[in-house]
Formats: sequence, structure tokens, C-alpha cells
Amino acid sequence: MTSATLLFLVIGLGLMAWFFGRLKAAGLQARDANARSVLHSLPNYHGWYVALWAILPAVLFMAVWSFVSPALITDAALTTPAAAQLPQDGFARAAILSEARAIAYGNQVNAFNPLSQSMVEPYRDAIAHYQMIGAIAALLLVFACGAYAWLKIKPDLRARTKIERVTKPPASSRWCRRSTFCSAPNGTPRQWRVPGEKPVSARFRCSGGRSLSAPLLQ
Repeated sequence: MTSATLLFLVIGLGLMAWFFGRLKAAGLQARDANARSVLHSLPNYHGWYVALWAILPAVLFMAVWSFVSPALITDAALTTPAAAQLPQDGFARAAILSEARAIAYGNQVNAFNPLSQSMVEPYRDAIAHYQMIGAIAALLLVFACGAYAWLKIKPDLRARTKIERVTKPPASSRWCRRSTFCSAPNGTPRQWRVPGEKPVSARFRCSGGRSLSAPLLQ
């Protein structure tokens, strides 16, 4: 199973996790006439909470595995009988292994060195072996982490807060977008106003009442 196929499979399972997470939250909502006051977050947020738990750990593992597995594949190929024919010179050995690896991955058709061709099958076997290990581990993470998040769905779960911590930009960026740069007709220093907070003076001027997304200068 290639990395792209595995990624699409993980995302597909994540969407299924979203469906089941939302379904459970909607079931909690339907049990009580006062569900709006019982559930902290809407069912959609509970669904995305489960989906992110299912997808992100598996994708993180796949990223780490993509760096770790090549060394494991080469070590496994070097333990086969075909590797006994390789030269002791490090540069020549590396060139042969690189060519054999390229053919095994399908990036090259023919080998210029006969020793490279003899290492293609050991490489293919090692690649298939470790790709299977990576796929099984990633899918287990999807199911384990998705089940953990699904079991955590309760009326008081702050699913929206947890989702926004992952998907929204830092607080400073949100503050700038929510701020309004207000001008006064008498030429006094302009101020930033944030709903529910005291205005903060700024050093530069702008046309009256315009909303800015630039960083605050104090």
C-alpha cells in the first residue's frame, strides 16, 4: 500500500469518525428537551473532535515513519544473501544500493550494474514488509484514537474549544482581526477597540472607523 493510498484511507476513516461522533452527540441532544443547555457544543463540533483525533495522530505517525522506514528497509536488504556480493568500498556499495532502491520503488527501469539488479528483489520484499507494518500501525492509530475520542463525548465536553485550539490562528491574530481602529474628529490619538475590552492607544493614524488587520503598534 503506497503512502498516498494510505493517506486517503486515513482521511476516509476520519470522515466516518466524524459521522459517528456527530451521531452520538445528536443522540445525547435528542434525549433531553433542554439539550441546548445540556450540550456545551453543537453535534458538528463533536464530530470534528472525533475526526481530528482519528486523523492527526495517524498522519503524524506516517510523517515520522516516512523518515524512519528507509533506513530499516536498507538494513533488511543488507541481511539477505544477495548483499554478500556487494563490494566493501563504501562509495561503490552506496551507488549500487541507490540504484537498486530506485528500481524497487519504480523510479528507474534498468540497472547499469549487475549487482544492483541482484539487490532489487531484496529491496522490494523489504519495502512491502515495512509498508505493511506502517499501514497496520497507522490504521490501528485511527481506530484507537477515534474510539478514545468517541468515548469522551459527553454533554459537558468542550468540543468547540478544543477544535478551535487546533484549527484557529494564534490569539494575537484573532485579536487584530476583531479590533477596530477608531478615529476622533478632533485629531486626538486613535484607539483600538475590542468588544468587551478597554481601548488601547496606537501611535499611527488612520481614516475614521476603518477596520484594520495590521499588527498593533504601541
